[in-house]
Amino acid sequence: TKACVYTGCGITCLYSIDSVLQAASTYVPEAIHTNTLSEIDKYQAILIGCGLKDNEELLKTVLLETTQPLVIDASSLNDLSKHLDWLENQNRSIILTPHIGEFKRLCPTINDLSISAIEFAKKYHVILVLKGQNTLITDGTNSYRNTTGNGAMAIGGCGDVLAGMIASLLAQGYDPITSAKNAVYLHGLIGDKIAKDEYTVIPSKIIDLIP
Repeated sequence: TKACVYTGCGITCLYSIDSVLQAASTYVPEAIHTNTLSEIDKYQAILIGCGLKDNEELLKTVLLETTQPLVIDASSLNDLSKHLDWLENQNRSIILTPHIGEFKRLCPTINDLSISAIEFAKKYHVILVLKGQNTLITDGTNSYRNTTGNGAMAIGGCGDVLAGMIASLLAQGYDPITSAKNAVYLHGLIGDKIAKDEYTVIPSKIIDLIP
């Protein structure tokens, strides 16, 4: 949520359970905090998955009852792997942001990782951001390799920051592939800057440097 705000999203809303909202209201007071999805249609983009666990019904609701550009991350990727048919007949941009382990659950049969990622994106009409060394961004037709980022960023929370950045750019009107490319590049660039002086790249420090 904070990464989304710091990447320039004018109004950011966090939907979660009350205990999370109470903590988040102090950590990121610039955002709106709610436990109801009643006004979800008024937002320009949606991100689901960060901090969730075993909530297939929420993912199903978002996929089947909303129409905005959508970023799916973290545990929602694992839920999606059981229901890839939910991606059918989606008339909107969907960006999936798996690391290699999550992608292997989405696509169990892999020969060449890059080719499988490209084929998956083409088959399901999604943009795939396959995170790792030289992150691959592909829509199945056009593919890009990122040149920023480093091993010191392999820490819990870095992926959540990236997802928030992508969602923020989507909401600001950037096209989906540009949103993914720019967020991945900037995320890694900031990580490289921090890693020059520090052994570990802390996600909260990435957020502070986004502006």
